[in-house]
Amino acid sequence: MHPNLVVNQASLSLATYKEAQGSRKNTPQASSTQTGWSPPSSGSIKINWDAAVDVPQARVGIGLVARDHEGKVLVTKQFLVSCIPDPLLAEALGAFQAASLAKDLEFSPVILEGDALRIVNGINQQVERWDRVGMVMYDTSLVLSSLCQWSMAFVRRCGNQMAHNLAKDSLKLGESSVVVVFGPPCNRVSPSSLV
Repeated sequence: MHPNLVVNQASLSLATYKEAQGSRKNTPQASSTQTGWSPPSSGSIKINWDAAVDVPQARVGIGLVARDHEGKVLVTKQFLVSCIPDPLLAEALGAFQAASLAKDLEFSPVILEGDALRIVNGINQQVERWDRVGMVMYDTSLVLSSLCQWSMAFVRRCGNQMAHNLAKDSLKLGESSVVVVFGPPCNRVSPSSLV
C-alpha cells in the first residue's frame, strides 16, 4: 500500500473520530422539563433508535422500538453487526435501520427519533458528506423518500431510553444476530412508565 494512501486513510479516520467526539460534547444536556418518551399524535407511529459500540470487539449494537400514540409497543428490533466501531457511523446505521423498518412495515405517518443530533440534522438538511457516515445518511434519505409521510427528530437520551437499553442489550447477541419482536395487542404501556 502506498504511504500516501495510508496517511489519507489515517487522516480520514482521525477526522471521523474527532467529529464523533465533538458530537458528544455538543449534544445538548437533558433539561428538567423533558422526563421521558413522548407519544406521537393520534394515528402516527414513532420509531426510536439508538446504537451502542463495543470498541474492543469491533461490534455495533442497534436497538429500535416502534410505538403508537397510546404508547403501545408495536415492534422492537435488535441486531449486532461487526463493523468499524465508530459511534457516529453506528448512529447513522441506526437511523438507516429505523427508516427501513418504517418502510418494511408500511408505517405512515411515522416519526423517527434518535439522540444523535449530527445524524438527525445531517439527514434533515441533506448534508453532503463523502465518508462512510455520509453514505449511510444518503442511503437513509433514499429509503425515507419512498415513505408517504415521515419526519426525523432529535430526542434527548431521557426520551430514548428504551431504544438505548435495546442497543446495549444487543451487544450480548451472537454474531450477526437479529431479534425482532412484534408486540401483542395487550401490551399497552403508559407513556409515563417508559422512562
